[in-house]
Amino acid sequence: MRRAAFLLALALTGCGSLNELPTAPVVAISPAEPTDNDLLICEIVEESVDPDGDEVTYEFSWWVDGLELGVVDVEPAWVAAEQTLPGEVWRCVVTPLDYSEQGPTANASVTIGDTR
Repeated sequence: MRRAAFLLALALTGCGSLNELPTAPVVAISPAEPTDNDLLICEIVEESVDPDGDEVTYEFSWWVDGLELGVVDVEPAWVAAEQTLPGEVWRCVVTPLDYSEQGPTANASVTIGDTR
């Protein structure tokens, strides 16, 4: 509680500045209509902007049928075709991070089609 009051006092008096969060990026999965033979790639189509000018990094996570598979630390994030099955819904969630805080997430989803 004391920390919040201190930060509020700094903001009101202009003696210091609060960190502003980066904006949400725009993301997409390609291909947009994948089959079980396709590599899925989650890419940032539009970068986040940090109002403070802080460097923005990203955390990617993959979900399949509502279950989180985990965080991926490579960009672009990808899933091998062998890991997918027809009818599954794959979602990529991207979280922007500045030096101290997470910004709003963005996500994209695709449904895996059948090659048969």
